[in-house]
Amino acid sequence: MIQHDIVWIYIVKREIVLQVKTGGLPWKGRYCMNRVIIEKNELGADNSIRLFGYRAEHIINILHAGQGSEVKIGLLNGPRGRGTVVEIDGKNLLMKCSFEEGVPKEPPVDLLLAMPRPKVMRRLWSQLSAIGTGKIILVNAEKVERQYFDNTWLDEEVYRKEMIRGLEQSGETFLPQVLIRKRLKPFLEDEVDGMFGLHDRFIADPHAGRTDFRNLKLKEKILLAVGPEGGWTDFETGMFEERGFKPIGLGSRILRSDTACIVLTGLFNCLVTANAD
Repeated sequence: MIQHDIVWIYIVKREIVLQVKTGGLPWKGRYCMNRVIIEKNELGADNSIRLFGYRAEHIINILHAGQGSEVKIGLLNGPRGRGTVVEIDGKNLLMKCSFEEGVPKEPPVDLLLAMPRPKVMRRLWSQLSAIGTGKIILVNAEKVERQYFDNTWLDEEVYRKEMIRGLEQSGETFLPQVLIRKRLKPFLEDEVDGMFGLHDRFIADPHAGRTDFRNLKLKEKILLAVGPEGGWTDFETGMFEERGFKPIGLGSRILRSDTACIVLTGLFNCLVTANAD
């Protein structure tokens, strides 16, 4: 008798859920995870950790790990390592952790982003974390709707979980620092020089033409400003220029702000890393 697997894909509370039934045994798995991220306060004195929930579910049902199996782990804002499964008890497991020496460097790119629509920001948290961002500074602008700042996706508990999902996807461990500034002018005048004094500063401008990024002489740190869907006003652009922000462009295509910040953040990460090597 041939036995078939039955697969359902559906959405539960905005999460994609895959359910497979093989031989009458249901199985569920959520999230793409290339490294299990753990936090320091979860570790015992002997570097052991007991995992429950989606991380244990991933190790047991996706990786099919058993006693003695090793999985890739990472300490949040700390080193990468390996975890050895000591025992599995139903839907939880005990794992012994060992870590590499040294801590991965903070990503070289910091992003100053005009607050996008809440549903766009929801998608961006994990992507910006996965692609590598040191700081994410969300600012107001003339063309930003004021109610954008009144949404649950700006709650630290909420966006922190989303960014950890991005780290699990990318296999990295550095969690971006998030700053929210509702007044752009005071931030540029009073804080930018103190926080980003050693950074190269760029502002994405769809009217800047195509920048030849290969000819840029870059410092080790970059501050990238990306505006709202309607763009920065002339007054806002002038404020950025006074603070040393240089316009850059990707050619004639006008991109959405979320696409632009992902493309440019990834590009600058590659360029700075290549220069360092």
